[in-house]
Amino acid sequence: MNDWKLALTRIEELIKETETNLDLAARAGIYAAARVILNDLSEHIVEELSGPNHYAGEKIGGIKWHIGAALGFDVDNGHSASQHRAWAYGDLNSLKATLERTLTAR
Repeated sequence: MNDWKLALTRIEELIKETETNLDLAARAGIYAAARVILNDLSEHIVEELSGPNHYAGEKIGGIKWHIGAALGFDVDNGHSASQHRAWAYGDLNSLKATLERTLTAR
């Protein structure tokens, strides 16, 4: 990964895609793509900072869970897909702000 901002843009687009009525294969594709991008982003953060940023890691984990729950691949704890989407956007915005402070300040 060379551009964390591009990665976050793609994640935002994938979160938006969870709003549509999709078949299982399409949902699986979105879920898999989001997890791969987020895993790559996590590795990029560790490399750039020479170690983990636990807050960013927590937000990445939250985004993974909320996308999975919105698409039916993870437990939803009784919350709707739209609620998980909102939480995914919230975690994404927090992650973006954190990376702006930590990675662009370098």
